[in-house]
Amino acid sequence: MKTPPSQYKNILAQRLQNHARKIEAGGGVKPGILVPLRYLFRVKEFEKEFSLAIFRLVCKEVESLLQNNERNKTLLTDMNEVLTLCSYYLKSPNLNIKNELLQLREKLYQSQPGWKRVWVHATRRRARDKYALLTEVVIESVLLVNSFDMGLRVTRLYVFDYIDYRYRVSDLSSNRLRNVAEVLLESAKTE
Repeated sequence: MKTPPSQYKNILAQRLQNHARKIEAGGGVKPGILVPLRYLFRVKEFEKEFSLAIFRLVCKEVESLLQNNERNKTLLTDMNEVLTLCSYYLKSPNLNIKNELLQLREKLYQSQPGWKRVWVHATRRRARDKYALLTEVVIESVLLVNSFDMGLRVTRLYVFDYIDYRYRVSDLSSNRLRNVAEVLLESAKTE
């Protein structure tokens, strides 16, 4: 299988739009609704492209939200740099770009280090800043540092809020689900 079938993308996009309507109606939705994306992520090139498309949406959102203090400006600068470097890296993998991305990943990790045990077999990253964590995960997704479900983690961090080491539905979740559905529909058209 070279590329994911466009039919599955269309069906999944419809499901995500239905879940967005359910959130708007006041219903509860769990992060598990994104698990069917794993089927599409079996093709690693698609996973990288999809993660980068979601990250572009995040960068647009962050520009409007985080323009007040100096820390936010440095995060926004780092995010834009990661977006540029990841785009170049996907077009033509280069060791210099990879090293720059790894340095940025380490910088982001050092800004909020550590892991938290949330259950017997579950640990999560300590992260006060969701967007810094999301940027770190995008780098891992593009470079395939930890290749298991990185595209799914990027999408979960985008759609849901990351509070107390758990994914929670927010007011913006319905619009974000619709954005993910649009990315899927656009990729189905290009096949």
